[in-house]
Amino acid sequence: MRQVFAPNPVGLGPGDTDLFLGGSIEMGLADNWQEGVAEGLSDLPDSVVLVNPRRKDWDSNCDQSGSNHQFRQQVEWELRGLDLSEHVLFYFAPGTKSPISLMELGLCCARPHRVLVCCPDGFWRKGNVDILCQRYGVPMFDTLSSLLDRYREVIADPKSESLRPKPQTRSEKWAWAAEILVKHDPMGLIKMGAPEDEYDGEAERIVADLGLTEDSKAGIEGLVRNVFVSQFDANLARGIPSPTLTEALWSYSRTCPACEERTYQSSEGCWWCRVCGTTGG
Repeated sequence: MRQVFAPNPVGLGPGDTDLFLGGSIEMGLADNWQEGVAEGLSDLPDSVVLVNPRRKDWDSNCDQSGSNHQFRQQVEWELRGLDLSEHVLFYFAPGTKSPISLMELGLCCARPHRVLVCCPDGFWRKGNVDILCQRYGVPMFDTLSSLLDRYREVIADPKSESLRPKPQTRSEKWAWAAEILVKHDPMGLIKMGAPEDEYDGEAERIVADLGLTEDSKAGIEGLVRNVFVSQFDANLARGIPSPTLTEALWSYSRTCPACEERTYQSSEGCWWCRVCGTTGG
């Protein structure tokens, strides 16, 4: 087992799986339960990656506004991790409020098959968490140790029915978008000699936000424009995306009829849902 801490990138190789450690931090006031999870899973192979948002260098006095670079970097890192990690763990520590973790749990309930929740007695909103998880079929556990036992079963048996892992690793989810960006080279960077992975960051963000985007060409166009403006600036990203780039990304992006999540379409015309594994074409 290995850990990746915010704000470092999560690099997964073939066969790797990741577990996002969501839950109580309380600006560093909550017990460091993440260390206990890491210790409990320390015997697992390095193909298991713990995605840990708890930062040792976090400034608890930083301005929590969208204009603060450190704060925005942390929030966007966590949102990408929640969206892209194969499994997500939530621990709600008694004695804490954890409003952000409650919000994040609500976001993740849209895909309950990848979530595990531990909410012991004593957490102030345990009743809300219980009802939410029961409604959406999210498995709950009284202790972290029992949750980790279940996680071991899940990764040992990928066909587990109660908590199905998603069929793709992180890199596979956005590789198709990266290939399109390299081909169209919207910033002209590949032509200037930049490496083939130059647009990986932009591709990852585009795919991570697909589910929040209007299912239309206009939605894709706005998403790509916002990603490039945030990565570069409005002047450098002027004219992005071109109509041909929008068309290329749109032709590969569809909504799965089985689970209603966004999918991608292969060059052969067959699509594979990145969430539930349904295929078609």
